[in-house]
Amino acid sequence: MNNACIGKILEKALADESLTGEDISVLLALDPDSDETKQLLDTADRASREWAHRRGYIWASIGLDYSPCPMNCTFCSLGKKWGIIKEPWVLKTDEILDLIRLYDVPEVRWITLRTSEFYGIEKLIQIARLAIPLKHAELVVNTGEFERKDARALYEAGFKVAYHVMRLREGVDTGVDPNERLITLEAIKQSPLQLAALVDPIGPEHTDEELVQALFLHKAYGASLMGAMARFAVAGTPKYELGTISRARLAQITAVSRLVAGKQVDAICTHPTDDGILTSGANTVVVEYGAIPRDTKVSQGDWKGFNIREAVKLLRGAGYEI
Repeated sequence: MNNACIGKILEKALADESLTGEDISVLLALDPDSDETKQLLDTADRASREWAHRRGYIWASIGLDYSPCPMNCTFCSLGKKWGIIKEPWVLKTDEILDLIRLYDVPEVRWITLRTSEFYGIEKLIQIARLAIPLKHAELVVNTGEFERKDARALYEAGFKVAYHVMRLREGVDTGVDPNERLITLEAIKQSPLQLAALVDPIGPEHTDEELVQALFLHKAYGASLMGAMARFAVAGTPKYELGTISRARLAQITAVSRLVAGKQVDAICTHPTDDGILTSGANTVVVEYGAIPRDTKVSQGDWKGFNIREAVKLLRGAGYEI
């Protein structure tokens, strides 16, 4: 593909004109280390700063339970078949409330309560009712499948956002029926909850076509927060030997997600992050605690030492205001 064609696609994106699947495929097919991809990253960075008004965001995520899960997703440490979890671990309600208060600071925009597939909607509703009102952040729910009445109940309890995605190769690499995912996504769309949805989890084997499908599906369901998450190579899971994607490839996919999302989406998240990806269209980073499906142990502190202070430093270093 010649530079003139790529330039036209990027000009269209900056004008906030809808990109086609063919446009996105062209951008994803570029060599991550090429000059053309550098042009893509620069364009996404410019779009991010203009459309988000140079605002950066911190997203805190609390993993509530580290429990064997019968869904047996081939990339997840929680899969019962993999035998990684020797002793199940669950945060108590008062511990969860303490962590919510810890993260409810001016620098944090969202606090996610992340659970295994069958944690229980009623438990989450109870926790939210005890936690609200928050002073600064918004509560996000990240749990298993639910219906419209559940979406409404979660919102009324205090959740403002739901993280829910059609994961790559859903139903093949996961034990979740893709149709059930769509039912939940529709329930969120028909509720007051906002949708957060990253292309997740991206491995070296995933094709450009799969990435395009995921991006457009989440956009169609009205995602107000988009982005890209690399799959972590978790020892003991079936996907471990396949490894993970390079940071250059993650930056490229993140940049594409920025352009697909368009001007109406002000938050683009990348995970894991670094200063390079924060100049490639992303303006949102994640701080995590507790049960981490991308690790073989519970993190009883900020995961991998990445805390709010470091997140603020990273975002400001990339030129974003908090």
